[in-house]
Amino acid sequence: MRNKNGFSLVELLVSIVVASVLILTIGVLSSIANGSYNKINSEQQIYNDLSYGFKLMQNKVRASSTVSITAASGSWVSPRVSVSDGNFGIFRNTTSLATREFSYDNGTTREVILSVPDPNNSSAILDLTAVQTATSNAVTVTITGTKNNMPFNMQTTVTKRNS
Repeated sequence: MRNKNGFSLVELLVSIVVASVLILTIGVLSSIANGSYNKINSEQQIYNDLSYGFKLMQNKVRASSTVSITAASGSWVSPRVSVSDGNFGIFRNTTSLATREFSYDNGTTREVILSVPDPNNSSAILDLTAVQTATSNAVTVTITGTKNNMPFNMQTTVTKRNS
């Protein structure tokens, strides 16, 4: 028996335990990395949408001859930033699923910039506040809310160009 080569049962069990611990560690680290990636990707999508909306708003406000803040009414559940050719604000859409939408509406079409499911009609889901300066040349818009269990808050100040 002394000249026999091979693994003993103890050596085999030790190598299986070490390999199992190694595989479990790699699996847990991969799961954590995947969760972090998904969270960051989801957050990035929200901020990309809001950034696009703010850029659109900046272009419309700067090109507009008039800029004002209009009170919420009808399906508009936030103050609206009214420009010469449309409105920016939070629109409550109840057609299929109850949602709040950061939208631009020019009277004929409505462009949805960011849509957030809102089955409970909660302003914490998506809210817009707008403040106009005393000279009416600048508007500060803040959008706050929660999407996919992630809170967000973004603000911009737009100054109208002189005519």
